[in-house]
Amino acid sequence: MNDHPSGSISHNKTPSKRLVVGLTGYYSSGKSTIAKLFQASDYLLIEVDQLGHQALIDKSNEIIKSFGEKILNPAGQIDRKKLGEIVFKDRKHLSSLEQIVHPQMAQEVRGIIQKTTCRKILINAAILIEMKLHTLCDKVILINASMNDLIQWGMARDQLSADQVKQRLKNQLPMNLRVQHADFILENEGNLKDLQEKANRLINSLDEG
Repeated sequence: MNDHPSGSISHNKTPSKRLVVGLTGYYSSGKSTIAKLFQASDYLLIEVDQLGHQALIDKSNEIIKSFGEKILNPAGQIDRKKLGEIVFKDRKHLSSLEQIVHPQMAQEVRGIIQKTTCRKILINAAILIEMKLHTLCDKVILINASMNDLIQWGMARDQLSADQVKQRLKNQLPMNLRVQHADFILENEGNLKDLQEKANRLINSLDEG
């Protein structure tokens, strides 16, 4: 990791003709807010979470075979909440699910990057590093926030209990391992305007090269 203050800019790598930026951070840390700002600055936005939703559909037979019909809703489709209750309580179950869906998700990301004519791309993924997608990026941005804020934001956003949010956070890559792959760190202290200003300064710097 570069030694620089939070949100400051480092110019240790000159962007090529195509700039691929990775955005990562814990669950409910504010990634979507930052991603929208990049999108407004003409970055092609790749939402890895959405690719995951599609992978659940495409790989449904394998997933049902692994986890049973208890994960289905009345319409016979995978209920993401039921599946989440299982996988976030047991790292082995989460790993089994990841082995089924991650290859397709990673392939989709690579395919989008290869096919697009856009010169600026943002990959938004909580599991950017876990999926090795950071290896596709010229720069990686990490959003940091206090554990207490993450829990409160997760509860409010997804109507989860504090324990459910803690379980999700527990299964994500620890911050000290994320930091090793980050070129920039944005601190989200709960002030939306402040976070947007930090992000816009960073976007402007990246665009300037």
